[in-house]
Amino acid sequence: KIEEFEKLVEAVGSFEAKYHLADLYYLLGELEKSLDLYRELLEEETEKGNLENIAKIYYNMGLIHEELLEYEKALELMNKAEKVLDDLGKEEDVAQIRIHKAYITFEMGEISKAKAQLARILPQVLGNNHLRAQIHLVFEEIFEDKESYEAALHECLYAMLHARNTEYFDVAFDSLIDVLWQMMMEDQFEVVYNNMDMFTNAFEDMREFFEGVKAVALYKDGKIGREDVSEYITKIDDRRLLDLLEFLSEAEL
Repeated sequence: KIEEFEKLVEAVGSFEAKYHLADLYYLLGELEKSLDLYRELLEEETEKGNLENIAKIYYNMGLIHEELLEYEKALELMNKAEKVLDDLGKEEDVAQIRIHKAYITFEMGEISKAKAQLARILPQVLGNNHLRAQIHLVFEEIFEDKESYEAALHECLYAMLHARNTEYFDVAFDSLIDVLWQMMMEDQFEVVYNNMDMFTNAFEDMREFFEGVKAVALYKDGKIGREDVSEYITKIDDRRLLDLLEFLSEAEL
């Protein structure tokens, strides 16, 4: 359907239409086409003086250069977006960009600097659960990268708690599944089953799932039998959670 959307955008010609097309190119992996369209938009919006749109363009161009592993260029563009939004008094948007800049800093291998940047932002967003969840997920990535899995699990817990009842909860939960998968792959079973009670107690509505994860880890570590795992699995009614538990149980080297 991409050609149909391109024709529609050409006919409409608005910023919003072109912006969404550039984002679609990015999602489809056509990064150069996305950059070309963003550059065109940047020129148009600069002539019009639409500062918020300019900031959006700089930020999204930064994401593309990050995808291309051009981290210095990504930070340069995000700094420009941050400056515009700071001048406009958009505090939440500025914090959002700073969190992502810290993540890019981590990707560049400057872990201590990234953690310090996140720590600077955290006191400023204590009343914003959405942003606090994002900060904890960056910390999770850092700890997982260093194979500090217990710390990574704690950060997932904090992220899920802050994201509870928001659209960001699924992102935090997916990050937890990624960590658990990696731990299962690396036979870190004891760390898994020793930490699942935290999640069971924090998320009563998902108790059966986390008890099932614990049982799978205990089984893989030779602590319980297959029939004990089955007992926990039969308690899970949510098909998605059941599929995820089966996914984790199949993790192997």
